[in-house]
Amino acid sequence: MQDRQKILIVDDKKENLYLLEKILSETGAEIIKATSGNDALKATLSHEFALAILDVQMPGMDGYELAEFIRAEERTRHVPIIFMSAVYSDDYYVFKGYDAGGVDYMVKPYNPTVLLSKVSVFLQLHRQQTELLKHREHLEEQVEQRTVELQKEITVRRRAEETLRDSEEKYRLLVSLSPRMK
Repeated sequence: MQDRQKILIVDDKKENLYLLEKILSETGAEIIKATSGNDALKATLSHEFALAILDVQMPGMDGYELAEFIRAEERTRHVPIIFMSAVYSDDYYVFKGYDAGGVDYMVKPYNPTVLLSKVSVFLQLHRQQTELLKHREHLEEQVEQRTVELQKEITVRRRAEETLRDSEEKYRLLVSLSPRMK
């Protein structure tokens, strides 16, 4: 059974979080909400996220700063980030979002169907990556197991060869001593 995927949504306005959660509930993913950058960073310590959706404009730590912190950590650097903003919609801010590590940038108000389509793509990619990682780990385990088996076989073979050499030496010695014993 596969674990339920998790989406981190971060916005300082609770009504925005509520709306996002309602829309994203269709994905079947578990939604983890945070109202600040610090709360979001705390959430990354105890959850593995398939996706993060960050509001750009927040007090304290904005979405760009939060993304930089997320990207800086080995554990979370792979999490795709979608930025959302009602205020910053021109190209400068969109590219700033991409520079901060975002994979997409949506302007509020957004079309819920478009958001769901994008989120579904990232969730599917996460499932595929997780499956690939499991297969790779399984393959590595098989290689490791086979390596151990081969090492054991090599050890057994060397012992058998040593025993054979010892026997051959004893036989030659016996043969060489045999004419003298007559």
